[in-house]
Amino acid sequence: MRLFSQWPHGRDDSHEELPRGLVPYRYCRTHPYIFTAAQITTIVEEAARLPSIYGMRGLTCSTLFGLIAVTGMRINEALSLDTGDVDLDTGVVRIWFAKFGKKRLLPLHDSVVERLRAYIGARDNGLEPKAYIADVIAKIAGDWSAARWDELMPWNWRPDQQQIAEAACSAASSPRLRTRPVSAAGEGFPGGGGEILR
Repeated sequence: MRLFSQWPHGRDDSHEELPRGLVPYRYCRTHPYIFTAAQITTIVEEAARLPSIYGMRGLTCSTLFGLIAVTGMRINEALSLDTGDVDLDTGVVRIWFAKFGKKRLLPLHDSVVERLRAYIGARDNGLEPKAYIADVIAKIAGDWSAARWDELMPWNWRPDQQQIAEAACSAASSPRLRTRPVSAAGEGFPGGGGEILR
């Protein structure tokens, strides 16, 4: 307010300039919100359920949020990561542009390394969405055991070539095919689970 009062006073002396200290001000840093372990797990699990056309949105978001939670990375640091910045053999992430433009190394827990391997495997798997959807729907509609849900997640799905061909043909003949998200509990990494493509 004082700075604003100086502006009209500079144009016209009849406007009064507020004296210093009239309005007391003290900077108060906002207290950060600390998420509990249960809240982090819920966030990661819900992120894994995000609908996706190509099957990677839920997996990418859940992996990103989990990585931020377990490493303490800033969001811009996590979003700036490239494949070459993550060394899964030594379990170290290199941050090139940290706070104040510094570089730093972050060690990763074994469970995080395994989750990142699973993410990279799913990303580079060449997952064919129609074949995947058709295969998973057929298994769910059939007699698939609830104890084996994890095998249907995109990062674990490995059908043989005959199944891929048959599922792709079946899906191609049903262009209006729609599915709903399904989750499964993961281990080690916060939350876990995945989704059926949508």
